[in-house]
Amino acid sequence: MLEKIGEEALGNGMTVEWALCDDVESPRTWEDNLGHMFTWARGYDSPDEHGYKHPEDFMKSMLEEHFTFEELAEAVRSGMFESLRLEKDERGCERLEAMYRSWLTGEEAWDVVEDYGDYPDSETLSEAIAQCAEAPALLSQAVVLKTVYMLDHSGGAYSTRDFRDRWDSGAVGLIWADEDDIASWFGGVPTSREKASKRLDFEVERYSQWVDGETYAVMLSDAEGNVLDFVCGYIGDDGLEVGIEDMREQAKRAA
Repeated sequence: MLEKIGEEALGNGMTVEWALCDDVESPRTWEDNLGHMFTWARGYDSPDEHGYKHPEDFMKSMLEEHFTFEELAEAVRSGMFESLRLEKDERGCERLEAMYRSWLTGEEAWDVVEDYGDYPDSETLSEAIAQCAEAPALLSQAVVLKTVYMLDHSGGAYSTRDFRDRWDSGAVGLIWADEDDIASWFGGVPTSREKASKRLDFEVERYSQWVDGETYAVMLSDAEGNVLDFVCGYIGDDGLEVGIEDMREQAKRAA
């Protein structure tokens, strides 16, 4: 469905018109993207499909993929995790004790204490760390990782920056890219983490614009009203301006 919102006479009898267009697929499905954007907002689809029921399941999988047992153990021994500790008992056995706090929601469960027994393995450590508020900080040492926030008020909005609305917003997921993703996206050219991080910001903003209905169609017509070109799928104000400019250039070539 189209809702015309503007037009411009090009001076040679041609006219470019633009309209809101609600028949645009998610940019996560038809555009090339650097990041993987996973969310767990109740009642909303994740931008990218995934098979993780809980964010902690995803975190555990990523920790096991990117860190060795000794690296995980050293992170715990360093005191990085407020709710975890590895200590030796009277027999010299190293034991892991955990008090959980969700890294995504911040909800605490300090009354839950679990003893993992003698010499925990890599899977045990990754499972425990995945529950911790500091887990994303550790994973960020291996991948470029950003928290995704959602504002659920008269429609949805997404950002890598906290909306700071205590009633209608909060963290709902992550967007991330590993070394292989970054190398592929930037064609093997050495790329800073900061540059990759900015690209992830852009992808979340673009998805938010799509969710908010900032999707447009642009049409070029001649003096008789014949449609010379029609494109639907521009997202955001910047995308709309690109579409309008493309039609202007096409009109110049046809003059």
